[in-house]
Amino acid sequence: MTVFTRNECIFMGRLRSAPDLRKTPTGKTWAKMQLEVEQGQNKPVMVLDVSCWEEVARQVALQAWAGTVVEVKGRLTQRLYQSRLYYDVVADTVECITNLRGSDDVPPDTGWQEGEVFF
Repeated sequence: MTVFTRNECIFMGRLRSAPDLRKTPTGKTWAKMQLEVEQGQNKPVMVLDVSCWEEVARQVALQAWAGTVVEVKGRLTQRLYQSRLYYDVVADTVECITNLRGSDDVPPDTGWQEGEVFF
């Protein structure tokens, strides 16, 4: 018997803060951010940790900041840390839908320079 599986998810919500853009010691660019997703009336907002890599990370850092509404497409991952299970989204694409500041505003300067290593 062949079993087919597929790990694909799509979430839309507001970024809790500006994406945190970093470089690994091997030179790969990645960004991490938290996404607030509404679950419906009288239900708490779900907060998801989202990470993305290379060009997606660079673009989201340039185009999004706290309050930006984004659509994240990717896969759900789980990790065990200190005997607790955590779920994260690894984004394949992040599309900026809107932001709280208006479409004519420019995102704040992150201070990040190409080639800079943060850790």
